[in-house]
Amino acid sequence: MIKLDKETIQGLADGVSEGGPRLYEGAGIAGTGLLLPLARLRTRTARRELARTRQREGSKSDAAKEQGALLSGLASRERDVAAQYAQRAGPQTTPSEREAALSGRITCDGTPLFDAEVLVLDAKLAQLRRTCTGRDGRYSLALPADQGVLFELRQDGKAKYRDQTPEAYPAGYRGQRDFEIGKADAVCDPSSSNDPSEWKLYVPDVVGLTRDSAAKSLSALGLKLGKVSEKPSAHPGLVVDQKPKAGEQVQAGIGVDLVVGSVNDKATEAIGDLKGQTLNHALKLMVERAIPLQSVTVSTGTSRTPVVQEARLAGSGNGAHLDVGVAGDKAAEIEVAAAVLVASPEGQSIGLDSATQAGRWLADAKIGSLNDLVEAAGEDDATLRKRFAIAAKGDVTGPRQALLAATSRITRA
Repeated sequence: MIKLDKETIQGLADGVSEGGPRLYEGAGIAGTGLLLPLARLRTRTARRELARTRQREGSKSDAAKEQGALLSGLASRERDVAAQYAQRAGPQTTPSEREAALSGRITCDGTPLFDAEVLVLDAKLAQLRRTCTGRDGRYSLALPADQGVLFELRQDGKAKYRDQTPEAYPAGYRGQRDFEIGKADAVCDPSSSNDPSEWKLYVPDVVGLTRDSAAKSLSALGLKLGKVSEKPSAHPGLVVDQKPKAGEQVQAGIGVDLVVGSVNDKATEAIGDLKGQTLNHALKLMVERAIPLQSVTVSTGTSRTPVVQEARLAGSGNGAHLDVGVAGDKAAEIEVAAAVLVASPEGQSIGLDSATQAGRWLADAKIGSLNDLVEAAGEDDATLRKRFAIAAKGDVTGPRQALLAATSRITRA
């Protein structure tokens, strides 16, 4: 047993003081290296669970949102751990008084890029510095300080990536910069032109991303979001196809068309037989099938009774849009308003349970056309009280919300 007297304690303290930095650094590298695989495993597990939740409950469900927030936090933690490990374990370059130094790791779709050239170019694309990556994809080099430079990555003589905007680093600067070449990084074929708009780009793979994430990836490359369409899919809310395809070489600035999986495939099938039904009957069927009404477009038809000419999913995928044809007189148009009031939660909240009751409620308020409906929705409280025979201090919130709900859902073709 060691006797912890004053001399022994002082000796231990001196030993730690002399070797402390190396001991601390070694412990830091080892600890971070052990955390990194665990962080990656947690992120992968959360990503798989999010995909299952979206498929089971929909991408807009509370469970999917909660799982998405968890994944975002775990992914951020993984990046932090990876950055710490790279900074501690990666090679380091000591810059001179007129230089800066950068080190980091280069991966392609998550795989380290071995023996890749790392070039530092000036604004005119003249080569200033060059190095290569090791087996773990790491690099380290010094570069001219206080001068705008571009990084270019090459493998097998072919350019994989090039910065589009020069960046300057101050003298004595030591920094970390990782390159992750994949879905969200520019992959360009350098030309003799210095104008980025004339560079040839390779279209990224955005299949499997959400529409917003795909748009951000395209924008980061200098490409644009083209036409977006929907089709039934086992992956609702995610991109299921794209044109041009991933890997095709295109001019900068072109649009990439996307096909996004339908959010509610069952609703797509369920609204297929609403065409040709009267509006009232179609709305009853929608209630039975739990399909909310999003909007109605009124166009001139041959029947005085409103008839559904077309039914389709709304842009959000949650609910249906109906094109309704009706004879062009005001009385026929107000039948559409009555039907929409009954179908809306706001109309139901004030006791409108049938189209007949809603029509009588509108008639008593002297609302006989769609124009009257819009005008009434914008009236002040006092005027609304008179219109609906409400006491001087009575609440007009319910009637106003019902009128606004109807006007917001109805448009004329």
